[in-house]
Amino acid sequence: EALIVWEMMNGGGWILPMRNGTEIPLKPPLFHWFGAFISFFSGKVNEFSVRSPSAIFATATVVLTFFFARRMWNWRVGLFSALILAASPEWLRWAVYARSDMVMVFFLTLAGFSFFWVWQERAAKEKTLYLLYASIGLATLAKGPLGIVLPALTIVTFLYMTRELDFLKRLRLRDGAVIVFVIAASWYLLAWWFGGWEFFRRQILDENVFRFFDSEQGGPSRDHPFYYYVPTLFANMLPWSLFFPVVGYVLYRARPLDKKLLYLVIWLTSGFLFFTLA
Repeated sequence: EALIVWEMMNGGGWILPMRNGTEIPLKPPLFHWFGAFISFFSGKVNEFSVRSPSAIFATATVVLTFFFARRMWNWRVGLFSALILAASPEWLRWAVYARSDMVMVFFLTLAGFSFFWVWQERAAKEKTLYLLYASIGLATLAKGPLGIVLPALTIVTFLYMTRELDFLKRLRLRDGAVIVFVIAASWYLLAWWFGGWEFFRRQILDENVFRFFDSEQGGPSRDHPFYYYVPTLFANMLPWSLFFPVVGYVLYRARPLDKKLLYLVIWLTSGFLFFTLA
């Protein structure tokens, strides 16, 4: 990733800079733009400027989690939610990686919170809707179509489970499509213009279609069994994962779940099952 930032800062272009001048990058450039922005002010591309976007957006997600949980319940829930997230080993590890994941996670989190605010208010306020769709567009610009698929899966499943699919009409989907297109699809079209078929094959087919469906083309199923994320999640959230059985018991006893808890459970399970299927 640092090589791509270096290319941006040394005349390699900002739309589709080639890694080491020859190889089309695997991800959209939002992470690299932030890295280049920091490099511009720090005066050079170094470890600090390339790791900073991950650290900044990981920290911002922790803060966002605090405010969202406080709004849903109270400040104690917000504080514990933020501390548990910040003290999870996997979170700490990815917070200092020079990768695009934390940038995507921040905007996915913001999109998930924005939708719940819209739904909770029972009215599609323009500012919140714009925030929702801008977040989806920026998540897509950070790591590809996952930025659209995961929020859509969560939102549609939640509205289906609550028998409120009619609420989709209040979300102004046409306006949302325009916002997402302007933010994300416009870059994809420009990148396709610059990179041609090789860009389409590498970023669209290899990274998204084959990565999900075809193990022979590098899909995760080639390397991992279907239950891979169960022990992975447990190990990487220690010691908090020791409380998973208690959480499961509490949710079981709380049936039927109130809609706040239901939304969070669907948000978790939809992403978990999506990657498990891969």
